[in-house]
Amino acid sequence: MYSDSFVEARPDHQFLRRFSLLEGIAGGVFPTAQPVLNPAGAPYLMPGGRQYTTDQARGAVYSLLLQVAGGALHPGQFLAQRPSPSSGTSPEEDLWEEVGAWVKIRNTVAHEGTAQRAGGNSVSAARQSFEASLSQYGPAGGTWTTGFAALASALRSATESTIYAVIAGRV
Repeated sequence: MYSDSFVEARPDHQFLRRFSLLEGIAGGVFPTAQPVLNPAGAPYLMPGGRQYTTDQARGAVYSLLLQVAGGALHPGQFLAQRPSPSSGTSPEEDLWEEVGAWVKIRNTVAHEGTAQRAGGNSVSAARQSFEASLSQYGPAGGTWTTGFAALASALRSATESTIYAVIAGRV
């Protein structure tokens, strides 16, 4: 599946394949729902107040990458470039935010068939929010497309690290 991602001509479809691979591996590592906790030991909560578990894509991929890192992330590990500091106070919290951005991209590509903006002049509020969330990644003054490129590069690195960890039996 990873090698198939390189055959995809469109970067957003490559992204979807790579994220799906991480989700699939996580499903094998976490066959039952486990709570996803922040570095202080408190649960990460969804907007409705429910606790994230490894049953959700965000919780599963985040937990998988923590295992790949051996439980201790290095600053910047698996993370896209950001022009300004994130709101996270630790590498783990930064990763949590970033996996959330990956999920937004995955959902957009899976449901709309592309991460590219549709033709026409009107842009929905949801699309504006999506683009704004991606523009915080990549070089300063970047756009959602440069943010997407930075996130895609980080996802590729995380996917490769995960594959190596699986082969080495560390996951």
